[in-house]
Amino acid sequence: MARHEFRQALATARDALARAPTELSAYGIVGDAEIELGDYAAAEAAYERMRALTGAAYPHGRLAMLKFLKGDPAGAIAELRRAVAAGIQDRQPRENVAWAQARLGTLLFQTGDLAAAARAHEEALATLPRYHRALAGLAQVRAAQGRYPDAVDLYRQALGVIPLPEYAAGLGDVYTKTGRADEARRQYALVEYIGLLNALNKVLYNRELALFYLDHDLKLGDALALARKELEVRRDVYTLDVLAWALYKAGRAGEALGPMTEALRLGTRDPRLLFHAGMIHRAAGEPERARESLRAALALNPRFHPLQADVAEQALRELGEPARQP
Repeated sequence: MARHEFRQALATARDALARAPTELSAYGIVGDAEIELGDYAAAEAAYERMRALTGAAYPHGRLAMLKFLKGDPAGAIAELRRAVAAGIQDRQPRENVAWAQARLGTLLFQTGDLAAAARAHEEALATLPRYHRALAGLAQVRAAQGRYPDAVDLYRQALGVIPLPEYAAGLGDVYTKTGRADEARRQYALVEYIGLLNALNKVLYNRELALFYLDHDLKLGDALALARKELEVRRDVYTLDVLAWALYKAGRAGEALGPMTEALRLGTRDPRLLFHAGMIHRAAGEPERARESLRAALALNPRFHPLQADVAEQALRELGEPARQP
């Protein structure tokens, strides 16, 4: 799983269950692998086998992810709150609790509750100081709130802990938003360097690198190739979304409709996915569906991305939608 060898992980976990059918931790690996491979019914069945467990073994976080993907963000948030409470009560390792708190912050951000998202990330940092996921998550919130110096500082701290490409991209976007083009270019160069650093990175960060190229109109041919390569090993909604976005950026909006529709088949309420759908429908000559998707993205979180939210607003204006009030 850590190396993104999802089919091998699934086979190994099933082998473990054949030898020890009550080894419930293996069901977690089965469910996680099935989610990455896009078989959500099989993932749900695996997680159902874990439902009888209590305390630290109860799969709150996994159930939250599944609920979010299936268009139930409120249920996902509630599940993660239970995960945090259970982790504290059961005295789980601090990183486990901080992960649940940071994940809660991310979901709250995606639903537009910036104040609650900030609190969740701050609680994660209180649980585990310098936790990189919480630092980057709080940076994302501060950027959405227009607190750009805070966002820069937090992204820098996160990169100082572990240089993940999405953190460098986030910092670069804040620099772009604030007119610091030279510093943005340095961060964007770092994204590519990290993504191509070694053979393992080329497996782990194909999707992230493809999305970075697409969002910044760089190496669009390479981005499409990376998206197709990722689809060979990973067929979840986010990989289908990146493929659709790559086809759109390549001027093939008609072809992008198929994977975009498949990416949204569960009803996932993610502003990024809805934004991509809106832009694809617009380019494909479907203005009403474009307006519907773009409105939905901005209704969830009007500042879902430092740069792309502005693109969504502009697209709506060009489609005849009146400007949103601040």
